[in-house]
Amino acid sequence: MSIEQTVGNLICKTAPGHPVAARRMLEAAFSYVAAKRHFLSSKNMAHATEIFNGEIAHHLVKGLSKPETSVMVNIYFPCELLHAFGLTVMFPEVLSVYLACTFCATYYIDAAEKRAYPSSLCSYHKTTLGAAEEGLLRPPLCVANTTLACDANNVTFRSLAEKFSKPQLVIDVPYSPSQENVVYVANQLEGIFYELKNSYGANQQKLSLEEVCQTSYETLLMTRHYLNARKDYHLKTSLTSELCSLISTHCMAGTKAAKTYLERITKEARHGLPRKNSKLPRIFWVHTMPNWQLAYKTLFDDASVAELVGNDMFYDTYSVLDELDPTKPFEYLAKKLVYSSVNGSSIRRADTAISLAKSLHADAIILFGQGGCKQTLGMTHILQEKARTAHLPFLEIDGDGCDNRQACGGQSSTRLEAFLEQVGFSKKSSH
Repeated sequence: MSIEQTVGNLICKTAPGHPVAARRMLEAAFSYVAAKRHFLSSKNMAHATEIFNGEIAHHLVKGLSKPETSVMVNIYFPCELLHAFGLTVMFPEVLSVYLACTFCATYYIDAAEKRAYPSSLCSYHKTTLGAAEEGLLRPPLCVANTTLACDANNVTFRSLAEKFSKPQLVIDVPYSPSQENVVYVANQLEGIFYELKNSYGANQQKLSLEEVCQTSYETLLMTRHYLNARKDYHLKTSLTSELCSLISTHCMAGTKAAKTYLERITKEARHGLPRKNSKLPRIFWVHTMPNWQLAYKTLFDDASVAELVGNDMFYDTYSVLDELDPTKPFEYLAKKLVYSSVNGSSIRRADTAISLAKSLHADAIILFGQGGCKQTLGMTHILQEKARTAHLPFLEIDGDGCDNRQACGGQSSTRLEAFLEQVGFSKKSSH
């Protein structure tokens, strides 16, 4: 049994009736991950993921230990608004992943279902809801979310706001990308910013919003440099690397840590082997990343069997980069939301995924069908057809990013291994 499993078992035994003790155990575990980043050389690009993973863990510890200065958000909330005030962001998608990595997510999933949350609800959200119900999470400053992409947001964040008796700030993102809708969202963002300023600290603003948005924009521009490096060079990444990349352009966007992470990992990519010297199949990943599951770690971590070259959620604003203007912060943030590839028809997201996969010289596409995600279910056939037209092998794997009882089973694992073997052989035969 691993150390993580041992800690998880102890937390699951402690949590019933002792939420404070369980919280302190998790704070200690996450603090260990956070502390490791201080012992890694900033000049060693091979540690880019470890350093940034430590930054994320640090934010989670702050959110758990000082909830009064944190805001519970969804993955697509424009957190630049919050970073300007020096507030800590807590995001269910990542908190739940960390709980899964500590092997105690199932306890909180069960706790949510016992309180009548539907079993069909996304496990990322059930884990966070269970953590709130069990007292692991304490009331934040407020709850904030967008309507973008995930329909579970409507249940989860309303429930969290009611549970904690805290205000809920909601950004309504219209379905169709247009300049008119950018203006509509920008007006909402401006209202939320001044509500935060007036209600939670007119004298607490740490940075100007323009400054934070400029850092956010420079981080997004680094995604272009990273893509250009990844398309020509081999890099030993992992699903955790891809998760870190996603967070750098979303919940941590606007922070110096996120910008530094992308600078480091881009330099690392540029020092990799030329793509033509690698015989591993190159895989473009779509949707969430089950980074803690052994079946996937064995295949993808450090490019053991296949090389991950990117994921679509990380690049969701890539196509609109040249149209963003951080000197107009509310319009900048609104355009990122409205023109995100996950907004609107699944055809937009599928087209973006195919375009990115081609740009990165991917050999195949894998879609991870997260249980409870209706958007992914609806997109599967569309993406499969577009991949076929583009002559890209495609595999959809059903699984669960949090609940280890629904993790990649023997049959799915066998399908995945067979697919990678087939792609690998076809690639070798083409050289």
